Amino acid sequence: MLSMVESVDIFWHEGDDKALTSVNSDNVVLKDFFEIQGWQSVHEMSKCVATHKTFDESGRGFEFKIRENEAVVEVYTDSGYALLQESAFISLMLYLFELLIAGANDNHHTIRYEPWWQAFIEYMYQIQDQIH
Repeated sequence: MLSMVESVDIFWHEGDDKALTSVNSDNVVLKDFFEIQGWQSVHEMSKCVATHKTFDESGRGFEFKIRENEAVVEVYTDSGYALLQESAFISLMLYLFELLIAGANDNHHTIRYEPWWQAFIEYMYQIQDQIH
């Protein structure tokens, strides 16, 4: 499971409001999932990671599970699903959220003035606390 996470590289897609990230990965599910298209789902996604709840948006999402006494997360897209260790998933999501915040800040993006932005940052801090 962990080798899949190590093969996921997420990059800020500068100057594009539609495709926020680009991803290099041999795993098509993880590539599809981490290529974030627009800001509309970012807040809800961060809330679900912070509170370990299921997230689903148009057949793309994740679900926290226990399999064989191990905490895992099933990530899914239209391409299928990938099973990741919970700690590895949370680390990847934290990286994603930090990347989005840094990208928005660096580009002085107006999204930072949306009513949900501060809550998004608070959820990111809750996720950081789960790792440290």
